[in-house]
Amino acid sequence: MKIYEPRTGRYAPRLGRYATESTRYAPVVRIYRPKPQKYVPNQELQVHTKELTAPYKYPRAIEIIEELPKTTSGKIRRVELRSAEQK
Repeated sequence: MKIYEPRTGRYAPRLGRYATESTRYAPVVRIYRPKPQKYVPNQELQVHTKELTAPYKYPRAIEIIEELPKTTSGKIRRVELRSAEQK
């Protein structure tokens, strides 16, 4: 299954589902990987991100998490993502 980035429609190779949170200075990207064989080295993720974004939009952190917090309707709970970052 190919994963496409939601806004650009570009193919995101082996990325899996992800969520971004903007902070005052730079975005933080959290990636959910459903299976261990979908592993992508952080260096490859950084190169992929640099190719697609402007320098000021480059994420200050890329975090791999076990599961994206979701509501009962399937939407990502960004409040929980923000609270996890503050801890």
